[in-house]
Amino acid sequence: MKLLMETELRGDATLKTSTLPPPLPVDGLKRNNGVDCLRGIAILLVVIHHLALRFPLTETDLSRYLPQRLLRALTWDGPKGVTLFFVISGFLITTHMVQRWGNPARLDLYDFVSRRVARIMPCLIGLIVIISLLGALRVPSFVPLSAGQSLGGAAFSALFKHLNVYEARTGYLPAYWDVLWSLSVEKLFYLAFPLVCLTLGRYRGGLLTCALVLALAAPWCEWILRNSPEIWQEKAYGPGLCAIATGVVTAFSSAPRSRQTAKDRPPSPGGAAQADFAPTYFGALSYGPSFHGRRHSFSTRPSL
Repeated sequence: MKLLMETELRGDATLKTSTLPPPLPVDGLKRNNGVDCLRGIAILLVVIHHLALRFPLTETDLSRYLPQRLLRALTWDGPKGVTLFFVISGFLITTHMVQRWGNPARLDLYDFVSRRVARIMPCLIGLIVIISLLGALRVPSFVPLSAGQSLGGAAFSALFKHLNVYEARTGYLPAYWDVLWSLSVEKLFYLAFPLVCLTLGRYRGGLLTCALVLALAAPWCEWILRNSPEIWQEKAYGPGLCAIATGVVTAFSSAPRSRQTAKDRPPSPGGAAQADFAPTYFGALSYGPSFHGRRHSFSTRPSL
């Protein structure tokens, strides 16, 4: 009898448990296949670009099978991949902000900043320690060689995320340091975005208008950099922030349709947002410095 009662109790508990809805993903966030696809395209562009710097595609056997124009485009379109990463960053950060707080004016500044620090700083510090040790051991491609550069200066600028400014003043760093320049642009966005949310977010359409104006300012940002050193044309704040603003605009334009399909839950990065975000890639290609026909712009860069 006791065993039967225990079985009935367990069966009742199981029945009740089975009627509960499945647990939601952490923070209600789901993968976005469209964003993952664009990430893959951006990664390919960047990897092919860096490979072609060492082994020019137009001088390989690929030239027998593929048009020269296509090979040149693959060689010099790597910076477009970085621009695309900026667009994705603006889209994801804004989408997650809408999901967590709904109204930009309700953004929790401490929570936003702590999430960014927890996500970036541990890996960044680990990377800086490793490449600094290799630089101290005088391993090639890890030691800053240009005048005015030092191992400490490179580490400091990478840690406090102004490496793009450091390179603009002193020249290109070795490749393993140079790749950290994009964090400088991201850092400025992470500092400005919550402040803009808490101020302009109080007004209907204020944040969207600000992002739209910045996104449309990309040609102007390119124009004012036309006489700047080539390294600054590649790594300046303006074009990168314009690309991030494109992602912000896309996130806001897709969020209302997500809410219509799920009124009782926060909008997901998938669904309508996924469909709306795909065309953003073509807009991103119009941003960032163009390196077509400018082979000399990389002639002073350290080998990979």
